[in-house]
Amino acid sequence: MNLPDPQSLPLRDIHLPPPVPWWPLAPGWWVLAGSVLTAIALAWWAWRRHAGRRLRRAALAEIDTIEGQFARDGEAHACACALSRLAHRMTLAARGPRAAAATGTDWIATLEAVTSTPLPDTLRELLTRAPYSPAAAAAVPRERYAELAAYLRELARVLPPGADAAAAEGGRV
Repeated sequence: MNLPDPQSLPLRDIHLPPPVPWWPLAPGWWVLAGSVLTAIALAWWAWRRHAGRRLRRAALAEIDTIEGQFARDGEAHACACALSRLAHRMTLAARGPRAAAATGTDWIATLEAVTSTPLPDTLRELLTRAPYSPAAAAAVPRERYAELAAYLRELARVLPPGADAAAAEGGRV
C-alpha cells in the first residue's frame, strides 16, 4: 500500500478555540457571590442584634448594682444621681445626639417617648430635682427609688436592638 507524501496533502494548521471570556460568569460563580453577600448580611445583622442585647444586659446589670449600693449605704442622693445618669445615657443610646440636648421637661418627654409609657409625677420629681439636691433626694421615700429602677428596667427592655452603644458614654452603658 502506497501512502501519499505528507507534504502533498492539503492540510491546514491546527486552530485553537478562542479563550473563554470572563463575562458572563458561570452559574457557580453567581451562587458563590450570592452566598458571600448573604453571609455578610447575616453577620452584620447578628452583630447589630448582639450589640443591642449587650447594651440591654449592661443597663440591667447597672440598675442592679445601683439598687444594691442603695440598699447597703442608703445614700438617696447618690442613688438619684446614678439612676438619672443611667436614664440619660440610655435615652441618648436610644434616640441619638438629639436626646443629649434635651433638658427638663423636654428630656422627660424624650424618655417617655422611648418607653411609650408616661412617667408618673412622683418619678418626674425624683428625676428632675433629687439628683441636684441632697435635701430633695432625702425627702423622697425609698419605694420611689425602686419604682424608678423598675421604670428604667422597662426602658432597658425596649431599647432598640441597634441602639448605639457608643452614644451611651460615661460608664458601662
